[in-house]
Amino acid sequence: LLVTLGLSVFVGVLYPSLKFFIIIPIAMFTGFNYPYLLRDVVPVRNIMTYLTLSLFFGLLLNTFIIFILGLIGISISSAFLGGFISLMSLAQLVFFVFCVPEEKIGLYFKNFQPKIIDVLWMIVFFICFLFFVQICTEQFFPNWDNFTYWAIDSKYIFETGRLNGRSLDILQKFYLPFYPLQLSYVYFIYGEVVEQFSSLLTLLYGFIGLSVLSGYIVDSKKDSIIKNFLYFISLVGLVSFFLSLNTLVT
Repeated sequence: LLVTLGLSVFVGVLYPSLKFFIIIPIAMFTGFNYPYLLRDVVPVRNIMTYLTLSLFFGLLLNTFIIFILGLIGISISSAFLGGFISLMSLAQLVFFVFCVPEEKIGLYFKNFQPKIIDVLWMIVFFICFLFFVQICTEQFFPNWDNFTYWAIDSKYIFETGRLNGRSLDILQKFYLPFYPLQLSYVYFIYGEVVEQFSSLLTLLYGFIGLSVLSGYIVDSKKDSIIKNFLYFISLVGLVSFFLSLNTLVT
């Protein structure tokens, strides 16, 4: 995780448009124990699945906590988010040291035994990831849903540090601002409202789903033909997801 954090910071310095991805190690740090706590709900068989679920739960469950705090009136400012990340990281570290059996994590590493076919497909997925990142950072496809309600709400959270209230009655009638709260992370990281990069959040969630599926496929005992088919269908599902959302390409 420390290596991932260092690489994310390094990439963010070299390519400022990519500094959003520092959220990956931050979410992993602040969600590292959730897969262990929820292992009876979402099975974990190897370290790839464990780390991917750490990222997913770190994003989703911590956002839910921040969302609840926002609903009761606590200011969601940059200072608050910095303090929240620090306290949550410390809590995760303490819990891991005293409550998570070392042999359990060791077993996850031992169970991760990718074959050549698995490695090749992971390279393909990474190339696809870079392709979609390029679309996000070099092109801009605004549409009605993503860049009206969600963007207005995210901008409101970023500028006021609060979830929408009576001053945004038009938004109140449609939904609670759980997803816009996550979009506002993009603005907090860049320090400004950058609607173009909002698609990076959708991209991240899409590849989290793909990585979880890949972790289970790696662990499966299927032959190469079945594995190839499962990886291919997973990739088709991911591309269809992006196309149907009309978020990255039109």
